[in-house]
Amino acid sequence: MNIKDTVQHVTKDRALMASWFALVFISVLVTLVLVFRIHPSDLNTQIRYTAFGVSHIYTNAWYYLIPVILFSLTVVVLHTLIAMKLFTEKNNYIARLFIWLSVAVVVIGAFISFAILGLASI
Repeated sequence: MNIKDTVQHVTKDRALMASWFALVFISVLVTLVLVFRIHPSDLNTQIRYTAFGVSHIYTNAWYYLIPVILFSLTVVVLHTLIAMKLFTEKNNYIARLFIWLSVAVVVIGAFISFAILGLASI
């Protein structure tokens, strides 16, 4: 199957498209919230917390938080491609399950991202 036939075949499955729209909506929402919460400044920002090491909270420039924003968009793109491949190779149940697991990954990533940004406000 070529790409055009695959996309047409995938778009006919309403349950898969509903789960995909949920993934895209949550990812865009998380991305927009994170974009508006990161403020460029000359001050160092808390970017990481760890229980190991001398200092538990590490600081660096604000742009080290940009990959946190790009994470959810990368998950959407790559997991959509993988779900399309699963849909054509296996069956639609596995593809839907994979998309819902991707939603869970984005939500967990959002909680971690908000926690990192919460450190910056301390």
